[in-house]
Amino acid sequence: MKNSKSILLNLFFLILFGCSQIVERDPRGIQENTSSAKSSPYVVMISLDGFRHDYLKKYDAPFMSKIVKTGIQAERLIPIFPSKTFPNHYSLVTGLYAENHGLVANRFYDPELKESYQLGNSKNTRQGKWYGGSPLWLSVREQGMLSASFFWVGSDANINGNYPNYYIPYDGKISNDVRVETILEWLQLPEEKRPHFLTLYFSDVDSAGHRYGPDSLEVAKAIREVDQQISKLVEKTKALNLSINFVIVSDHGMKAIENAKKVYLSEFIDPSKAQFKERGPLTLIYMNNPRDLKGYKNALKKVPFTKVYERKDLPKRFHFSKTSRAGDLILLAEPGAYIYPEKEKKDEQSSTEKYSGGTHGYDPGLSKEMSGIFLAFGPNVTNDGLIKPFENIHVYPYVMGLLGLPVKQKIDGDQSVLKSFLK
Repeated sequence: MKNSKSILLNLFFLILFGCSQIVERDPRGIQENTSSAKSSPYVVMISLDGFRHDYLKKYDAPFMSKIVKTGIQAERLIPIFPSKTFPNHYSLVTGLYAENHGLVANRFYDPELKESYQLGNSKNTRQGKWYGGSPLWLSVREQGMLSASFFWVGSDANINGNYPNYYIPYDGKISNDVRVETILEWLQLPEEKRPHFLTLYFSDVDSAGHRYGPDSLEVAKAIREVDQQISKLVEKTKALNLSINFVIVSDHGMKAIENAKKVYLSEFIDPSKAQFKERGPLTLIYMNNPRDLKGYKNALKKVPFTKVYERKDLPKRFHFSKTSRAGDLILLAEPGAYIYPEKEKKDEQSSTEKYSGGTHGYDPGLSKEMSGIFLAFGPNVTNDGLIKPFENIHVYPYVMGLLGLPVKQKIDGDQSVLKSFLK
């Protein structure tokens, strides 16, 4: 009987995706929900990359704008430092600051491993050695509950030797329609095989914001697209008669780049003396020779629109100084400014240098534009409406609460922050 069920499940995925996408199934750990998990609620956690906290008022998003009447909406969701995509997505699912979960930026160097982590290099980002903590899909598995991910930072990496029960290796070319339909198909699996925690990711708003800026018609169009996709998903789940809670978040907001505040580090220092990771709102600097640090720091003090720190001197609120991955020196730009290691040739210019669009990564304490959104609704969510801003490290314990599971991991997030919004 079990063999026949397995054959049917594999056939289901083959029919659903043909040869164009691969749904991975993790053969390790639990393969079926425990009896207690079967009776637990469901959570679909949706990321709208780059969706700024004020976009719901600024632009037309009919479905999401109504959520505040039936659930909760934070005035702002405050990202961790730095307000970059990978660190914040991973904080949302681990409840940890960057210095504790290890993803300090989209691109960084590890002096102990003598290797670099690089956004866009899937062979690199899928290695579990980069990821600390226990992301939600593993935390729920440890308590007998199946999980699934249609994209999330780390969901296609072998973290602690494990993955979500079902997951799709990241491929940005997969359409939003396919992403939504796959979530619906997962929710229609047999009860014992059905995931209770699912993630879904849309990049449209972030992509438009980077290229055209947060005040553009293109951002408005992207918001309407993701709003329609979420509306479609929620509407179709009603026929499933399941206790499904939806949590909609973004990793960060977006700030317009100011042309007059673009700076080039090669005009102030010798770039050959260090490694540089990240550009734009911040640059992490790894010295080739520690003896050059003092001179480098003094030279960087002359860079306009920026402030330079040794890692040990960073503000405590950054929670960024405990790991050597953060660099020897950290150069921070003021909101709107943009740092380049050196001036690029015209035919090699990046999209950011060609187009004065938007970016993120600035100090969340100085720039409210870095704040994202948090919306939640469903049978286990209160209808308290608008709630105060909070840091995104508190999302992890809230989701665990929605699933009816205790928090067993050591986290930076605090269960009490959102506990009153659980039914």
